[in-house]
Amino acid sequence: MSFNKEKYLEIRSRAKELLERRGRTDMPEDWKDITKLFEELEVSQIELELQNDELLRYQQELIESRNRYSNLYDLAPIGYVTLDAESRVVEMNLTGATMFGLDRGSMTGKPLTRFIAPESQDTFYLKVRAII
Repeated sequence: MSFNKEKYLEIRSRAKELLERRGRTDMPEDWKDITKLFEELEVSQIELELQNDELLRYQQELIESRNRYSNLYDLAPIGYVTLDAESRVVEMNLTGATMFGLDRGSMTGKPLTRFIAPESQDTFYLKVRAII
């Protein structure tokens, strides 16, 4: 996560506002520096709490997004196969596994060429090279 000065200032402003709403009792004059440090610590703590709340919200949004796109991939009506650079199966959706007649977990890590007819392997190789 990169530093965003505008967002930092907004969070700091909100933290100070929350701190002011809490109120403060007057302290003796000789405690002025200690009070100032304490207030800065409180502001920092509130900033961290606000940032944490924001991070938790982003995390929940990411989980929901991941689940949504995972369902789109897994439940698609056409077969999808994700391959690595050596054409080994990284992931396969349910439809793809059904098309191959295999459990999709059993295909993970295996070369897709193992499941392609010998007479079609040259075509497959050329298509893969055109993509890479």
